[in-house]
Amino acid sequence: MIIDRRTHITKRGYEDEAVEIVKKGTAYVPFTVPYRIYLPQVGPFNVVVLELEFKDLAEYDRFWTGWLEKAPQEWWDSWMNATENGGGNEIYQLVFKA
Repeated sequence: MIIDRRTHITKRGYEDEAVEIVKKGTAYVPFTVPYRIYLPQVGPFNVVVLELEFKDLAEYDRFWTGWLEKAPQEWWDSWMNATENGGGNEIYQLVFKA
């Protein structure tokens, strides 16, 4: 299993709006995968984290390629209005689960 963890920096006060924009973005996914959205309780300010699960890197690639083809400019405009440049993208391979 592959975990794709994307950390996004929001503009001050836009965390909840960014969460809603991410949720709206699920309308453009080519197929569904398990995902979670996090807001920090203790940690950095102005951050939204999206975590997605994929069976392998091929599925990861198909998902994001398909999503990028479908996401309209309107979605991108709202996203750019709520976020700042920066953040991160980490990909982990799950090697053990109890």
